[in-house]
Amino acid sequence: MFIDLHTDKTYEIIGHDRFQKEINKLIDDLQDKFQNCDRMIMGAIMANTINKVPVFFNSHSEVMNYVLYSLSKCTDPAEKYACVEILNEIMDNKLI
Repeated sequence: MFIDLHTDKTYEIIGHDRFQKEINKLIDDLQDKFQNCDRMIMGAIMANTINKVPVFFNSHSEVMNYVLYSLSKCTDPAEKYACVEILNEIMDNKLI
């Protein structure tokens, strides 16, 4: 999250192999973490991780498909209800 702005860094374009290595490391780290944590903690970790990944939608249908997919994968009724309520408030312009 934080970087040292006072040190000189070299910025080089990485190749596909290095990129894949970093992806595999992230997946391994998350799998190790998920092995020993509660389901609610796992959900929080996933939400926090995904929150840091930029998401680009090209149309309102892509947003709708993303939301519908996410809600269909949610197995906690209380969490799903809360999400639907938040989405309803956003659409009613109460949170904007």
